[in-house]
Amino acid sequence: MGVYLKVLRSAMIDLINKDYADFVNLSSNLIGLDKAINGIQIPLGQLKEEVLVCWKLKFLFMYYV
Repeated sequence: MGVYLKVLRSAMIDLINKDYADFVNLSSNLIGLDKAINGIQIPLGQLKEEVLVCWKLKFLFMYYV
């Protein structure tokens, strides 16, 4: 188990060193993502409601026709 942990640590360090600039910039790349997600939350909720209404209407139409 200890050997496996050492291998995993080594692999993680190798990955970080390989793409170090991307690793360092990771947190800065995420800045503003929460605002973007919040910005689409309401439209997505509205779309969900519209899809559910259409699905229910289709179900009712199929059931009663």
